[in-house]
Amino acid sequence: MTSVQTISEIVERSAAVPRFNALLISLFAVLALLLAAIGIAGMLATSVSRRLPELGIRMALGAQRQTLIAMVIRQGMIAAAAGLALGLFSAWLVSRLLSSLLFGIRPRDPMTFASVAALLGVVVLVACALPAYRVMRIDPLKLLRVE
Repeated sequence: MTSVQTISEIVERSAAVPRFNALLISLFAVLALLLAAIGIAGMLATSVSRRLPELGIRMALGAQRQTLIAMVIRQGMIAAAAGLALGLFSAWLVSRLLSSLLFGIRPRDPMTFASVAALLGVVVLVACALPAYRVMRIDPLKLLRVE
């Protein structure tokens, strides 16, 4: 007997490749989540900067800051909801192909889909809050003077 090994060594060696694949997929998922948040925040920041005169006029005519903030957040959440629906549908279609990479869950596990959707919702809400914060700092008199 030349290659004597303990059970723990055999298990560790046999689980190394799937563990590495899971780690790699997790890292790419976190990177994708970060890129999505940056993209949504950038899109809304551009939209808010283009609409600053309009928002300033609305504030000068009596619109509440909370209403304008809700409008900016709603704009981002609608875009994110459309992307989330498309992403969930695509994930549902592709989930059977990725079943070999899943450990301990079914390919179309509703709890996993719901938790990912909730996580993305929270990330989008935070990404929308950053440009909405800019709306809170608008001084309508300065914007009207520029026009």
